[in-house]
Amino acid sequence: MLRALRGKSRDTPIREAIVHRAKEFSLRKGHYKIDFPRSNDRGRPGQGRGMLYGLKSDPSEATAVWDSHPAVIRELTRLMEKCHDDDRSVPLR
Repeated sequence: MLRALRGKSRDTPIREAIVHRAKEFSLRKGHYKIDFPRSNDRGRPGQGRGMLYGLKSDPSEATAVWDSHPAVIRELTRLMEKCHDDDRSVPLR
């Protein structure tokens, strides 16, 4: 954070993605955010259709773009599964 306060930027992000968990799991990577369906298993996101948002063009998350970005959904789902299996979203140093 100190680098940002000093006006310096990083060449690469610290994390590949950010995982959010409130009532459901969400994952944000780049310009996309995916909300996974709720699950009965409290430690894992649910399966099936969720919500995908393109935050660059829709920062208020008003319009879901799930049907038009299947490759993004596959990538973010794979990444969420990896974060869950590794029990972390922060890379080991």
